[in-house]
Amino acid sequence: MVSNIFSVVKPVIRSVKKEGLQKALSESFESANSALQQVQQTFDYFASKECPVNLTRCFMKSWHSTHLKMLPIYGLSCRLQKRGFQANDENIRNYYFLAAAHNAETSYEDLSIDMPEWSTHSELFDGMANTLCDGDEWKLDRYRLPEAKDFQNWIYHNMVMDDLEIGLLTNMFSEIYNHGEYSLALEPFRKLMHKIHNLETKDTNKLLTYIQCHVESNVEEAHFNCVVHALDYYSQATGRETDYPKARKLFEEYLSRSGQVMEALEVKLECEG
Repeated sequence: MVSNIFSVVKPVIRSVKKEGLQKALSESFESANSALQQVQQTFDYFASKECPVNLTRCFMKSWHSTHLKMLPIYGLSCRLQKRGFQANDENIRNYYFLAAAHNAETSYEDLSIDMPEWSTHSELFDGMANTLCDGDEWKLDRYRLPEAKDFQNWIYHNMVMDDLEIGLLTNMFSEIYNHGEYSLALEPFRKLMHKIHNLETKDTNKLLTYIQCHVESNVEEAHFNCVVHALDYYSQATGRETDYPKARKLFEEYLSRSGQVMEALEVKLECEG
């Protein structure tokens, strides 16, 4: 059975113009179907249980650690910009600057740039998590599972310390994966809000703005395309085509690590819930 996440991202993958990238994306999602099923199963399980508050804090802290990667995005954009400053050729310099600019563009909505009436995505997540967790204690590191910490460190290393192509591919893939995962997570979280807090629909929708804004306005899909453009400009700056077999391997590792985080969360929910 094809996972719901793959079904959501398929139209985005089909829109990719470069055949090699489209193939790497599609094949990685197909090969990681068991990990994607695990993600879906864990969201459904979490929404079906009445967890002690400490377990809810653990879920929210661990899930948060697999998202909201502002520092790595900033670091990757700075690295591309720095490479541009180091280039002697004006065209190459401009290609690096354009790659940096398009990568940074993924943060416009996150920071509520030119949208002063909106909260930042970090503030929106906090509002949702604080309600579910009876306050902000969930932010403490002790509530984060080791698998989630490893995932967060892996993302940071890829985007801030590894090869620039690896960084761009990691950021790009996170956006298309998030597009699918947020679409999947919306209904379980809505059920959770109704069940635990017995909130009216309008109040639930307000608290779930963090997830809804990614789903209903195709924010992550747009961000994905931003990084596709950044990768194109990086290829023009270096004169090298993207290594698509390496990209597929990276995408598969991303999905495997996501599944491992969710599997660990489900085990904790079963053992301690």
